[in-house]
Amino acid sequence: MLVFSEKLVYNTNMYLTDEEIQKLKNNDVPSYRNIFPPDISNIYTNELVKLLGEANRAIGNLNSSKKIIPNPDLLVGPVLLKEALASSKIEGTQTTLRDVVQEEANLAFDDSYEQLQAKEVVNHMMATRLGIELVEKYSLTSRVFKEMHQLLLSKVRGTHTTLGDFRVGKNAIQKNDQIIYLPPDQTEVPNLMSILERYLNAPSNNDVYDPLLRAAITHYQFEAIHPFADGNGRLGRALISLQLIKEGVLRYPVLYLSGYLLKERKNYDECLLNVTLNEDWTGWITFFLNGIKEQATRSENIVDQIFHLYEESREIARKSIKTSNVDPLITLIFKKNAVSTKDVMDELHLSSHTAAINLLRRLVDLKLLSITNPSTKRNIHFTNEPLIKLLETV
Repeated sequence: MLVFSEKLVYNTNMYLTDEEIQKLKNNDVPSYRNIFPPDISNIYTNELVKLLGEANRAIGNLNSSKKIIPNPDLLVGPVLLKEALASSKIEGTQTTLRDVVQEEANLAFDDSYEQLQAKEVVNHMMATRLGIELVEKYSLTSRVFKEMHQLLLSKVRGTHTTLGDFRVGKNAIQKNDQIIYLPPDQTEVPNLMSILERYLNAPSNNDVYDPLLRAAITHYQFEAIHPFADGNGRLGRALISLQLIKEGVLRYPVLYLSGYLLKERKNYDECLLNVTLNEDWTGWITFFLNGIKEQATRSENIVDQIFHLYEESREIARKSIKTSNVDPLITLIFKKNAVSTKDVMDELHLSSHTAAINLLRRLVDLKLLSITNPSTKRNIHFTNEPLIKLLETV
């Protein structure tokens, strides 16, 4: 079974030799095929057209949510956290939402390995935010992908000799100690990525499809090229939201698609495989649209629950804390997963450390915050416990 995972097979020289690659090909290991961009004019069955309409409506409902429009900063962070965590778990990262929050606050871990895994998720969130900023300047280009890649893999597990650049050797993808896919030769990567860039930014008349179809095709092609030595799965999934934002389909990165891909990982793998082996674009696109439809609806529900929790927390705080700083303080503890006294001072423009810590401790008394690291007297951080519990269950 082909899996577009990030686990690469290296020999002692880091990359596979020509002889090793040829032996794998002789053993019928699937390898890259030049089937991009595809002609999908024949896929428009009644069932697929209906599904495409339903997926677009679900995205439209998510975009038009009255909860998001006035509060994007408030709601993007929590959903992006769930997306990054699920996307990383697809690649085998074993960490928890609470560990990620701990790493975001730059707090110490008892186990360095657990900290590195949490950092992978934090890097994922940071790389996605960077990508959103860069796309506005440079569109969807290799420059954007490389800068995201450098941030994604900064100071995490593994040896990344081509951090922020395309791979420089031949590699193979394995699952359960079995090699299952051979990406194109490294010498082909720059040209293949240039073709993908043109498809993304200046499509020909033959390639102007519905943006959701284009996003499905792009995701397959990016993973098939496997342009980097590591991080391709996570980067490819982040690209989905970036592409939909660039094409005006998605307003904010609040589509929790990796939750679906993690749940349906076996089908995810098999549908991508069938494109490589049988050019089954219909099967892959159908799977992708079902994911968009399901997760757009689920994301809207998550956004609604976060917003209701925000309003509830704000009302509780308003009744007990008589200060004009209540609203911006509650907004801060939803925007940041862990806050410090300095965060409060900066956000509320307070000059007094005592005033800031007193506000935070009032929220602890109201059970709106918990102390993340109660055993220390320095670098104290506070976590929005009701929000964390919500994100662990939705």
